[in-house]
Amino acid sequence: MAKGKKTGGRKKGTQNKVTALTKEIIADLTSKLQPMIMEDIEALDPKDRVAAYIKLAEFVVPKPQRLDISLEGDNTITIEDKLLKLSRENDK
Repeated sequence: MAKGKKTGGRKKGTQNKVTALTKEIIADLTSKLQPMIMEDIEALDPKDRVAAYIKLAEFVVPKPQRLDISLEGDNTITIEDKLLKLSRENDK
């Protein structure tokens, strides 16, 4: 048998039976509970309804990642400085 070759078993990307069964059960439960959940959400106060919507939306729309940029230090490089540096590198 050649080292690293896969023989037998599931094909790549095929879910195992437990995962497939679990997903099927959750999908079935979700479809059965959807009308009740919608009624519950409609019965909420507007602020609570918005909060519930925001929490549920996180499962569909990913939150944007926060990006912090530090501008500390002397980062003022002029075009002249850059050209001078390049000319010195070319002289070497």
